[in-house]
Formats: sequence, C-alpha cells, structure tokens
Amino acid sequence: MLNFTTDQPGGDKLCQLTGVSSYIYNRIRLFQGIYAPASSHVYFPPKDLSGKSLFKVHDCIAPRRTAASIAVRAVEVEDARAEGRSVAYQTRLQQKSGVKGYSLFFAPSPAMRTTYPHLKQLWTMGPTAAPYDTMHLVLLNVVPHLRKLFAGLKLVNNKKDEDYFLPKATVALIGRELREARQTVPLAQARSLRIFDIHQKSFKAVDWMHFILCSGELLLASRIPSAFYKIFMALSRACRLLFRPRGVSEADIQSIDNDLKYFVTNYYDKIYRGSAERLPLCLSTNSSLLDIVPLLRACGPAWVVWQFPMERKIGTLGKLIRSSSRPHTTLVKNVTRKCKADLITSFGQQYLPTEWAETTKKPWTAPGLPRGSLKVPQDVGPDCALLPPRSEPVGLGGAEFASMRPVLIR
Repeated sequence: MLNFTTDQPGGDKLCQLTGVSSYIYNRIRLFQGIYAPASSHVYFPPKDLSGKSLFKVHDCIAPRRTAASIAVRAVEVEDARAEGRSVAYQTRLQQKSGVKGYSLFFAPSPAMRTTYPHLKQLWTMGPTAAPYDTMHLVLLNVVPHLRKLFAGLKLVNNKKDEDYFLPKATVALIGRELREARQTVPLAQARSLRIFDIHQKSFKAVDWMHFILCSGELLLASRIPSAFYKIFMALSRACRLLFRPRGVSEADIQSIDNDLKYFVTNYYDKIYRGSAERLPLCLSTNSSLLDIVPLLRACGPAWVVWQFPMERKIGTLGKLIRSSSRPHTTLVKNVTRKCKADLITSFGQQYLPTEWAETTKKPWTAPGLPRGSLKVPQDVGPDCALLPPRSEPVGLGGAEFASMRPVLIR
C-alpha cells in the first residue's frame, strides 16, 4: 500500500488526529487557529484579532508535520493517559497538538511496531501517506462555500448588502438561463445545470466541477464586481490544471500555486476583511488549499488519489444487496457473479470477437466513443469528446450573449 486518500474527517480518523476541535486542523502544516466561544468553533485566519500573524500565504514558514513530530505528540498524549492525568488536561494536550494518540499506520505504539513490522514504510512517510482528496477539499467544500457567498446564502450577522452578493433579479435570470441550457445538452451534463438555490443539497462533486470549470465563468461574468470575479477565476484556472487527467509539469504546478495563493490572499482581504464578526468565514478548508501544491510534489497529480472511481463503484453496490436478512452474504455472491461475467465478457470481446458475436448474436463493435460523438483532434486542442446534443443548437442572443461577451473579450 502506497498511501490513503481521504477527505479531512476521514484522514483525521485514520491518523488519530482531533479534527475540527483542534487548534491545528491542517494535516500537513501547523496552522494555528482561533477559538470562537460564541460558536464553539476554531477558525483559521492569517492573523488573529490583535494583528499577530498566524501563518503566511506567500513565503509560508509554518512548520510541517512529520512522522517524527506526530509520533512525539502521540507519545505525550498516551503518557498523560497512562499517568492518570485529568480528562481536561488530556483534552487540552490533544487540542494543542492535534493528535489523539497512537495510530497503526502513522504513529504506532511499541506493541504495534512489533506486531506489524511490514507497515514500517508507512511509519516514515508522515502525512504524505494520507494526502487530501482534492475532489472533497475543493469541489465539495471550497467551491460550494464560494457559491453560497455569491448567492447571498451565507450571511454574517444577517447583513444582506455585501458587495459580492448577486441581486435577486440576477439570481432569477441565472435560473432561467440554466433551465434553457438543460434542453441543449446531453442528459449526463444536464444534471449539472440545475438551479443551485433549489438543488444545492443534492449537488455532487461532478456538478461542482462543471460549475467551476464551465458554467460559472459565464454565469458570473459582469454580474459580480470585478475584484470578486477575479477571485473566482483564479480558483477556476487552478482547477483546470488540477483536475486535468494527465501529468503536471513544473510550469503547471507553479501556475496552480500562484492562482491558489491569489485566491486565498484575496479571499481573506476582500471577503473576510479581518473583522471579528466575519471570523466564521475563515474555514479550515481555505487554509488547506495551501497544502495542495506540496501534496502534488509528494504524491503526483490530483487524479491519482481522487475518489471518483471508488465512489462510483460504491454507488453500484446497493443494487446488488437483494436480501435484508443476509446483506453481506448476498452482496459477496452477487459481486462475485458480476465480476466473473465482466471478465468473461471482456475476454470474449477482446480475444474471441468472432466466436463472441456468433454466440451472443450481436455484431462486434470496436470500443470507443458513444455513437454520434465527435472527437477533437490532438493538433486542434486538448483531448476531449463532444457528446451529441438533445436538440439542435440555437444562436445566442439577448442577455445570454451580453453575459458571454466580456468573457470572450478576455
């Protein structure tokens, strides 16, 4: 096993970290947070309310967690527990270090080291053995949070006149544009063009990916102030390189780093603005964006460790449970049957196409794109496939074309 890929809560459980109740929530760097008694939460601004620097976005010198540092903190917590120290003392120690105790894969006890010697490689890797899943960090945390801010769904002290709020008339116009756009794209893409204010709870990572990479640029152009639109576009440019299913060059990594730092810096300057009442906007996920580039260098491209394939696989397992009284037995039986059928099918189609066609009475077709798809040649642009539309394309005009024009000019 090379590493684990998890969202933040899952990684905290795996590493035996305290999670959101800790003053240090980031798994990679030691960013100090601020406890807010009113909400009983810890937030992560770059400066505390007195102006003292907690971490820097550019030229960050915050120390990083290592295998050795995690092990030292784990020993301190375990020793306090063995000495019978008070629960309050143990809790303060855990919150200060962010470590709850021994963990099998990252900070094992002496007994674990003796029992599981084959895991010793993981014990030296430290946090890079459990990198953030960028799908969860960016698409299910940062992007929805930003969209809620622009839609006026995340208020601070019930203040409803922020500069970055979209007017209600504009929100209604965006809803009409999305409804009309749904009729011109394949069903697979239409799901991502639902009205956010109504269907936000059912949005999945792929829907947020469509928003940050495709629709958001046009829907927000000339509708929010330029400063906030640039913040959105910095995140969009970073995501276009981050979620591209291919390798990343040094130039790509540097571009991702610049755009993410621009996003984080301007988010704190123009949205948080250093105000005590706006402290709840300083979520840990914003500071965690600074860990993406170090993880790219340590673990490779984001698509190597994201969880899209696994989550889709898990989504298919529910249909294979046919018995409520014996769910595990029926699941194992049906998964085995399905795997055997897939193996026989793939072997027959690839190595015995003629015999397979005669047996199944279905003509053999070469694997490739869906019927009616158009492939863009490599000498024209990036590798992609255009799915057939559900209806004939129509010309743009009126408000849609007016919204698109500023983006096309750029």
